[in-house]
Amino acid sequence: MEALTQVVVDRTAVLLLACDVSYPEPLHTKRPIPDAFGVGLVLAPGRRKSSLARLTAALTDAAADRIPDSPLEAVRSSIPAARSLPLLLRLARREPGHVVIDYFDTQRLAVEVSACR
Repeated sequence: MEALTQVVVDRTAVLLLACDVSYPEPLHTKRPIPDAFGVGLVLAPGRRKSSLARLTAALTDAAADRIPDSPLEAVRSSIPAARSLPLLLRLARREPGHVVIDYFDTQRLAVEVSACR
C-alpha cells in the first residue's frame, strides 16, 4: 500500500521490492521461512512501453486467492513475499481479472488487473 500511495500522491514511478530469507536463530524458531523468495515490480502512474497491465487496488476482508498447484501454494502460504504469486501468475499470463493477496491478519489486498490503455 505504501508503494501504491507514493505512485498516486507523488505521480512518480516506484520500485516495489519484497524479499524474504531464512532468519538466523533464535528468530528462525519463532518465524521459520523455509526458503528465499523475492519479487520486484515497477509501479508507475501511467502507461509505459514496458507496462504489462493496469493495476488498481483496495483493502478487503475477502479470502486470499490460492494457487491450484500445490507446491506453489505451499510456497505462497509459507513465505510472506510469495503472497504475490497469484498476482505474478496473472501478470505473466497477461490475464485480466481480480486477485486477492494476503496483507494483514484481518485484511487482504484486492487487485484488479486490466489491459493497459
